[in-house]
Amino acid sequence: MFWQRSLPARVELGDSCYPRRLAGLSLLLTALALALTSLPWWWMVLLWVLAAGVVRRWQPPLVRQLYWYEQQLSVTGRHAQLLLPPYRVVRCGPWLALHTPRGWLHLFADQAPAAQLQPFYQWLWVNRCRR
Repeated sequence: MFWQRSLPARVELGDSCYPRRLAGLSLLLTALALALTSLPWWWMVLLWVLAAGVVRRWQPPLVRQLYWYEQQLSVTGRHAQLLLPPYRVVRCGPWLALHTPRGWLHLFADQAPAAQLQPFYQWLWVNRCRR
C-alpha cells in the first residue's frame, strides 16, 4: 500500500504523564473504597499506606521504540519484540496496548507527536484481526 512506504523506519518514544495520572486515580479510588468500609481507622490507614507503596512502584511496561522493517512491526519496551499475527491491540483514547509474545506493552499519545504515530496506528488498523 502507498502509506507503507511512508512509514518511518524507527520512532523513538519519550516518557508519558499518563502512568502517574493512573496511579493517582487508583490511590483516590482506594481511599474512597477504604472510607466506605466498616474497618477500624487504623486498618484503613495501614491498607492505604500499603496501597500507596504498591502504586508508587507500579509502572506499566511502556513502548520505547517502534521499528518498521520487512512488512513487520517490532517494538522495544523491556525487551525487543516482534509483533506477530493476530495483532491484538486495544486502543482507547490516548492509550494503545499492544499484545506481544512476552506480554502487553503500552503506548500513550504524549510519548511522540501524532504525525509520527499515525502511520503505525493505520498499519495496525489495516492488519487487525477480524473475527
